[in-house]
Amino acid sequence: MDAEQKVLFDEITGEAAAYYKSVCALDATNQWELNEDSDDIKIYVRQDPASGLRMTRAETTFNIRLSLIKEALQFGSDMLEWDRSLCAYDVLQQVENYKVSCSLSTKITMVTQREAILVDKTIEMEDKSVLIVGKSIYDDSFPADPNYVTADVSLCAWHLIPVENKPEETKIIYILHVDPKGWIPTSLFNLGVQEEAKKVQLLRKYLEDKKTQSCDQEGAAAENKISSSEIPPKEIVV
Repeated sequence: MDAEQKVLFDEITGEAAAYYKSVCALDATNQWELNEDSDDIKIYVRQDPASGLRMTRAETTFNIRLSLIKEALQFGSDMLEWDRSLCAYDVLQQVENYKVSCSLSTKITMVTQREAILVDKTIEMEDKSVLIVGKSIYDDSFPADPNYVTADVSLCAWHLIPVENKPEETKIIYILHVDPKGWIPTSLFNLGVQEEAKKVQLLRKYLEDKKTQSCDQEGAAAENKISSSEIPPKEIVV
């Protein structure tokens, strides 16, 4: 990454971080509409005054260490294993705490698939939380595929907040503001935007299953070690 590209990445992610802080500061009960409250997750929506498009916000708590959630989101290598809204995901560039990714939405009948090219930055906050924040990048180094409609993502943010005195728990705030572009009526888009917030539940299930599998493997390895140590040595016949 050269100096010019770093300036570009900083400018884009800086705008996204400022936008996140502004919309996150809005009262979640008065300036966001509670759309769903179930399965330990609250999903809100809010209409953007300028475009009329709704943005969505999810809040929940994972029984997962912050570092494990950060790893899954920062590198994105397992994205397709849990994010059902995507059928393709590629990391185009990853250097330092920046990532440029290209994602393709799952095919929906009679709707052209949406491609999104994002640059995001992982920011270690002073309060020990982690903010992974990004938005669309338009640069010749990362050309869009003309076969798809390119969505414009104004904000994609994951805020991972440690729970005091509970190292195995992490509070999650996820906010997405996207313009799908192309021919989709605003009213139709607004009806389903909250579904995007439910990917938080998919990430939680994926990480919990992964955690359980890891514990099972460690337990099996420990049992094998104990069993092998209990086998009496063979007698040596002279």
